[in-house]
Amino acid sequence: MIPSSVRNALWSVALVMVALALFACAFDTNLIGGLPVLKPGTSEPASCVNKYLPEKSGAARTLTVGNTTETITITNIGPSSFEEQIQSDMPHTTLWKCTKAGLIRYGLKENKVLSESGVTMPASIKASDIWTQVYETNIFTRTDNYTAIGEETLSLPAGTFVAMKIQRHQVTQEHLPGRNMVLTVDGYEWLAAGIGEIKSSYTHTTPTSTDQVERELQSYSNP
Repeated sequence: MIPSSVRNALWSVALVMVALALFACAFDTNLIGGLPVLKPGTSEPASCVNKYLPEKSGAARTLTVGNTTETITITNIGPSSFEEQIQSDMPHTTLWKCTKAGLIRYGLKENKVLSESGVTMPASIKASDIWTQVYETNIFTRTDNYTAIGEETLSLPAGTFVAMKIQRHQVTQEHLPGRNMVLTVDGYEWLAAGIGEIKSSYTHTTPTSTDQVERELQSYSNP
């Protein structure tokens, strides 16, 4: 039997998968090491510069998630977006797009995003920064509130890192026929320069359960 903490994590992933990726940005660039490498004849697209994401095409990291593992690989870098291919108990692809305000993470293909505001990851982050992302599909409405706490040093199986600690409060309201479930996620994630998320600790709450979900970086590569 799958532990309840893993079931809730997979339920959250399944909801994210059904949001439609939106694309905007008129520049032509490859996103490498957090900075865009411009093709000849294009202007500098400051909107895609980010300390923590994106990474090089082919960069990968493996994390433990409860009693399972997942590997996240950066692929399909385009002029205004990139993808994360996630291999886990429920393989899926997450799409990101660039805006002037920062990077926005969406799910994939099946459902249209009806409205959205804010960003997942601002163009720059410093301690005490606060930001929000809201987006709605015909399946759910999700609101994320973020607060940057500050940098901390973490010792993990993959090594020792200086990472930005982010507090996150997420509320997902389901919009399925006959269902009106609300999932809340509260806790922290840590972002390392040039790698992305290296650790997170969240409490997942549904009307029937409360579970703790921990993630830790086991290994990474930046080819």
